[in-house]
Amino acid sequence: MVGPFVRGAGYALRGLTLVAHPRLRGFVLIPLAINLLLFGGGLWWGGSALADWIDRQIAALPDWLHWLHWLIVPVLVVAAALVLFYGFSVLANLLGAPFNSLLAERVEDLLHPGR
Repeated sequence: MVGPFVRGAGYALRGLTLVAHPRLRGFVLIPLAINLLLFGGGLWWGGSALADWIDRQIAALPDWLHWLHWLIVPVLVVAAALVLFYGFSVLANLLGAPFNSLLAERVEDLLHPGR
């Protein structure tokens, strides 16, 4: 039962060593840069929009419900973070899909030359 897990971990480590290969580097760095830009921009935009939205929602609460501030803010932040991360993961995968097929082709050529 542990054998397949260890074998799978070995394959993951082998894949990490292939990432630095010069023939594969461009196919890894371009999607990585796209993801960093998307997530960085999404966090910046989402964080500023969320802060303004939470401030408006808290200001709209009646005075007798202001004690809920400590509960509402963390719940909204966690919910917004989940939506943001899942949404941008889908977008990043859609934009990176063409690079993934090229990367897979190059890895196959590298691991099995002349095939």
